[in-house]
Amino acid sequence: MNTRQIVKEVARLSHESDERARAVVDSVLRTLGERLPAEAAEPMARRLPPELSIHLRQRVEAERFGREAFDERVAHRAGLAREDAVVYARWVLLVLGEGLGHDAVAPAAEALPTEFEPLFPEAPEASHGDVPALDPARTSRVNRELASTRREPRALGQVGANPRELARTGKNPRALSEAGRNPDSLVEQGDEDEPS
Repeated sequence: MNTRQIVKEVARLSHESDERARAVVDSVLRTLGERLPAEAAEPMARRLPPELSIHLRQRVEAERFGREAFDERVAHRAGLAREDAVVYARWVLLVLGEGLGHDAVAPAAEALPTEFEPLFPEAPEASHGDVPALDPARTSRVNRELASTRREPRALGQVGANPRELARTGKNPRALSEAGRNPDSLVEQGDEDEPS
């Protein structure tokens, strides 16, 4: 898979723009690169395009941090709420597993503590090896599973809020602050803030 295909698939799963999806892909790979030993990251890095594989090859020695720190790093780098970062990271790893082959992602999953297991979708019983495209049936099933666990950002206008949701509801934080209203007030007031 090339970078464009990976980003497009993550954008499709997350209902985000390509730019936002690229930020998430970069954030997940960079954080994995910090956490994984080189030998565990290399099978995935070999199959990724150079502009993405560089994230996995940035460290000589792996840092030791847990799943919570992983989620926080991804959230911070991608500008997501922590709860959203968990779901988005799994979407990235799903796309990489399906697109690069689960045998490329498996060494990374095996090198991490068990608390990281939920990030890595299970490999199908029959290994695909080098899969040129995503398996639509599997992607659809996992997408439904992930969508059912997805949490909406805690407040519109908050870091990680979905721009489509902001546009749909008309609660644009920039427009609200220009009108002299605090976008964070939406957290407390919810829809009561809407004119009647």
